[in-house]
Amino acid sequence: GILTVTGRAADPARARFDATLAHENLAGAREIVEAALASDPAHPEWRLARADVMRRAGNLEAALAEVREIIADHPKHRASRLREGQLLSQLARIQSA
Repeated sequence: GILTVTGRAADPARARFDATLAHENLAGAREIVEAALASDPAHPEWRLARADVMRRAGNLEAALAEVREIIADHPKHRASRLREGQLLSQLARIQSA
């Protein structure tokens, strides 16, 4: 699904990212994420958005690594913990196929 960020609806960059990702424009979504991270590299929601772009592109290992870095930096970030479980589940299905 589309990543939504609670309390960030007023953020125009976030709205552009959500719309871009919804249309499967991964390159465009990646550009938006990288621009946001350039001004705030530690922001957990934008880092999670970057992981979602990686996941959508099929790079599950890189997405999992990104999510685990977010968890290390922000242990109470529940969305990252949820995404970690989802990625582990996806990887397990691929490995068992």
